[in-house]
Amino acid sequence: MKKRSLLIGVGLFILLCSGCGDEKGDIQSSREEKNQEKTVISMMAPSGELFDVDRYLMAKYEEQSGNQIDFQEVPDDQYANVLKAKLASGQGPDIAVIWPGENTAQFYPERFLDLSREKWVTELTQDAVENQTFDGRMIGFGLEGGNSGWGILYNKKIFQESGAHIPENMEEFLESCEKIYNKGYTPLAGTFKEEWTSGIWMALMGSRVNMEKPDYYEALNSNRADFLDNQVYLEFIRDYKEIYDRGYLGKKAFDSTARDAFLQVFEGEAAMALSNCTPEVWLADSDCHVEEKDFGMFPAPFADNRTVTRYKGGLIRVVNKKSSCIKECREYLDFLAEKENLEIYYSSPERKAINPSFQDFQKERKTGSFEMELLEYSRGEAAEIGESSIMFWDNTFYGRYVNQAVLGLITPEEALKSMDDYRHKMFLAQENP
Repeated sequence: MKKRSLLIGVGLFILLCSGCGDEKGDIQSSREEKNQEKTVISMMAPSGELFDVDRYLMAKYEEQSGNQIDFQEVPDDQYANVLKAKLASGQGPDIAVIWPGENTAQFYPERFLDLSREKWVTELTQDAVENQTFDGRMIGFGLEGGNSGWGILYNKKIFQESGAHIPENMEEFLESCEKIYNKGYTPLAGTFKEEWTSGIWMALMGSRVNMEKPDYYEALNSNRADFLDNQVYLEFIRDYKEIYDRGYLGKKAFDSTARDAFLQVFEGEAAMALSNCTPEVWLADSDCHVEEKDFGMFPAPFADNRTVTRYKGGLIRVVNKKSSCIKECREYLDFLAEKENLEIYYSSPERKAINPSFQDFQKERKTGSFEMELLEYSRGEAAEIGESSIMFWDNTFYGRYVNQAVLGLITPEEALKSMDDYRHKMFLAQENP
């Protein structure tokens, strides 16, 4: 009897051990399957172009999906070249953040997935659709709608103290700069530390050119025109050089970024700075204890410009055709387009001032005070900015040549010729990939 009981006990023990082993095996197997199901989406963007709210939504997506986003930021002035090299080598990220419109051409848009049939497309504004489309294919997902681009941010108190006024041409601009300079302020905060800012100054001139010659952008994009053909660009570089030669860009010009220039204006050190049309975002993100009403905006008056530049939207996310996780990339874009997540995005401090690309949210949007003033001083003259309307535009590359001309290292004509040579090479490369 004892022997039989012992045998039964041993048998039960073996069964229990066997059962435990199976359970542990199942748990281990389940964990391995879960890990195998986890997808890593690589994503790349220029530094400063994604915000805290973007990172929050990335984390939320990771939590909900079980996938991971491997996010890489590349310095602004290196981003285009780094991304182009990665795409050309077949090592491009699954998702890349790029400049929209004709500027997309430099990345060879055929490398990106056609998103025309995604379910969120019908919810976009017409501007957003056009902003995210290249050569008839919607290749991008963007959250920012049309806006009035860039202009000059100014400190109203410094203007009042100096007797300066809003200029209608370059001559009046120089007069105001002189008054401000004589009061001990930096008239226009220089930003040579970031070459792309000089590229933006030049891009602003394209709006005026295209208003005077409506087919100018088209001629450039079909390689039938050059920058050197147009006097406005030459005038701009000469005017910019004069501002520098007179000392109006300040002693910190070579050490300052665009953000530094904003702060100099907010803190009362400089009277003016290059700015996009929503400087209230920068102000909210600073430690400056000042009020919006003490600042304003007007169009950049180089080459007697009065036009406001217009964007149809901001940067866009594109999906690499060679990605091994296209399904997950599309799901991530769907996630961003969900109403709950759009509400989070558009109500965030960094993004609340932008014009939404989704129709339902655009209805609630009010034009900010800075953008309204910028439009007011333009007298309603607005045109598409060169940055997103001219193929192969590169703010950093073009800005570098503008700076060299401003510093007297090359002539304005040589600067424009170098830009044209670059464009011609890009057209040739596109024809013979």
